[in-house]
Amino acid sequence: MPTEILGDIMSSATWGKLDESMMARGISNLDLVVMRPEGGWQINSFYRVESLRILALTYIIRNVAKRLNPTGRFYFVVPIPPRLPTLVSEHPALKALQKSVSDLTPFKLILKTRPLPGKTVDHLEGALMP
Repeated sequence: MPTEILGDIMSSATWGKLDESMMARGISNLDLVVMRPEGGWQINSFYRVESLRILALTYIIRNVAKRLNPTGRFYFVVPIPPRLPTLVSEHPALKALQKSVSDLTPFKLILKTRPLPGKTVDHLEGALMP
């Protein structure tokens, strides 16, 4: 059975449990992280507020980047409310995050907004990679 770390990804305690588990199993860094939080993302209070969604995503990306191998990768897809006035991937705060990631880590952050015709949500796709 794979080891599970249960908890709220927005809680530092959950990241602490992950660190403890990695240390106990002799894992120094992660090679691959994947996140597709459909339901849990949409029921969270930050889902309807763009600035809070960006803060949540920034928090997650920074925590994953700390734990990735320099050759590791993080792929994610998060639902976003549809038909926003601008593409979320072009938001100034996310552009600043992309610059910060490339300046301060060995990674590059790639973001793309994917509208889904006929669906009630769009998606923000991302990759953190060398």
